[in-house]
Amino acid sequence: MKPDVALAGKVFDGVEEIRALYKEWTEAYGSIANEYPLVKDRAEMLTERIKCAYELFVDRDRQTNTACDALDGDFPLGNEKDMLFASRRFSVRELALIQLGLSHTIDLDATVKHVPVDFVRKGFLLELEGRFSEAAKTYRPACFFRSGELYDRVQECRKKAKAERKTDTDVYYIVTVNYLYTYDKEGRTKEENGEDFYDLEEGAIYSLPYMHDSKMEILSVSVDSDTVTAQIRVGGDTVTISNKGEPTNAYTSGEYSVFGDCVHERLSMAIAIKKE
Repeated sequence: MKPDVALAGKVFDGVEEIRALYKEWTEAYGSIANEYPLVKDRAEMLTERIKCAYELFVDRDRQTNTACDALDGDFPLGNEKDMLFASRRFSVRELALIQLGLSHTIDLDATVKHVPVDFVRKGFLLELEGRFSEAAKTYRPACFFRSGELYDRVQECRKKAKAERKTDTDVYYIVTVNYLYTYDKEGRTKEENGEDFYDLEEGAIYSLPYMHDSKMEILSVSVDSDTVTAQIRVGGDTVTISNKGEPTNAYTSGEYSVFGDCVHERLSMAIAIKKE
């Protein structure tokens, strides 16, 4: 892991900013160890580690800042990928709590602002608990694009959840949605195709891609031998789908104004059930 990543630094941070971060880290470890004496030994280890990261940052030319294996470790956020992902969404104290195995003490309600990052914060904490299917569902409302760091995270959670389900004897089904999203603003139109996946769970409610105010609600699920049938409400429509039938079409649309310009959105979907 690179020293600046370990310190949760930003791309253009200089020595003074990193020094302030280093102090924030050491104070966080110290105060948490006082509150939770059982983590004192790990807090001391992590304090030495963050000191090493700070010294490496100060000693090296900023342009040749390279990874140091000594900064990696077998603890939460002990790898660069997770640390980069989390450091942009959590405070230094919260990151320290995660590293010390105390992520369950983070009060998400205390910081909620009803913005997309709230979903990411909650999703990551669910990941730490090994609840990958729930994490993927929690990330989705903040996942606006079909590529990028967050999209990749959702796919990784789905793969981990699928791998865990392979140990079960029950057959697992999902709802697939192949969609065409159309955005029209005063005659300027753009379209995007995509596919999304949802766990087939009776009573579950999911946000749809792009049009996150529109929901998909799984009203009922029935199983007859190897035939699975579900009744689903999508937008204002209610459709019935089966793993033995063809995909069923559904639509939802919306209209609103942006700086006086009229915007029309439409999501055309082909919905099906498949075994995963």
